[in-house]
Amino acid sequence: ENRILSKEKASVKWEPETVRVNELRQAVATYYNDTFRNDNSELKPFTYENVCIVPGGRAGLTRIASVIGDAYTGYQLPDYTAYEQLLTICHRTVPISTHLDSEKQYRKKISCCYNSFEIESLFLCFSCFKRKRKVVKRHNNN
Repeated sequence: ENRILSKEKASVKWEPETVRVNELRQAVATYYNDTFRNDNSELKPFTYENVCIVPGGRAGLTRIASVIGDAYTGYQLPDYTAYEQLLTICHRTVPISTHLDSEKQYRKKISCCYNSFEIESLFLCFSCFKRKRKVVKRHNNN
């Protein structure tokens, strides 16, 4: 069902009205649960309250970075380039890169990052890692 919102020109903001659209947020939560969490029944399913819709990836990362306190923050290479860009301009964090390599199928134990580098927070793209592992497994089976 399409929704048409009418507003006075003076009240129109640049930011889209996605924050308060709970149906959209729930649809995203359901998709994520079905796609990435269906094999782990121990985890509580996400709801619309766990989802924030933003106009782009960097806008979402900026919102996350605004709540990170003073911390050593790790990110993985190769991964989403915005992590490194964001962490280098965020003055409350000390960015620490951890490198992934193809010989280990782009895998690294998170505990290794925390123990070796004293990392207190970590930026990860879980769906990206899951896809990389599937691609590597398929490639090795052929």
